Amino acid sequence: LREAMKVGGPQGDVGNIDGTNITTTALDAVIKDVENFVKRSHDTETLLRSARIIRIARTALKDGSWKDVEKFTNVCTDAAAEFALICAELWNKKMQESLAEAMSRGKVIGRVGNLRTEVVHTEGLAIALAECAAQHEISPTTKEFLDTANLLLYLRRGISGNVVDSHSLRTQIEEFPGKMSDVAVAEINLIKAEISLNAALTELRSAISHQSLSALKTAIEV
Repeated sequence: LREAMKVGGPQGDVGNIDGTNITTTALDAVIKDVENFVKRSHDTETLLRSARIIRIARTALKDGSWKDVEKFTNVCTDAAAEFALICAELWNKKMQESLAEAMSRGKVIGRVGNLRTEVVHTEGLAIALAECAAQHEISPTTKEFLDTANLLLYLRRGISGNVVDSHSLRTQIEEFPGKMSDVAVAEINLIKAEISLNAALTELRSAISHQSLSALKTAIEV
């Protein structure tokens, strides 16, 4: 059983796993043989249970099914590293899917100068982020999703609260580290454009109210 578990497992790191050579052939054969033993020691039972879990986990990794492994909490030492890697990979994929779905719902729509903020919802995105409390190692892609979702939640709350000219909102976008997740780029750019428009309009109103030609010229150029 120990030797069979060493064969056919995934290679790589969380977020960068090579699953092309994953197989359960060796495990299938040995598990079948051991199951035919009439009497099995405690150690053999422990190894057999872990081998069965690893077989399930490898199949789940191919299928991308987190629910097939989340119910298992531990395996024997011989299988621990592979099981942790598979669980982390599947958990990361589940979090990415959950965040992508949450970011695609309740979004800001409309056009610059006429946003429909009444359709904005933040609860679903907030819940999705709360459910992403780190249970496993976070992959670079999952971190990208988390950072983008946190930014988007902040922006949606600001926009729906009618603070579209907020310096804080613009700063959050401009100082965002790294790459934004593709699923939210269009919405964030729309919000950014709305903030810029409102900032320019504020400058124009100020220049007009103070009857300052130089300030008005600067505001128009912006």
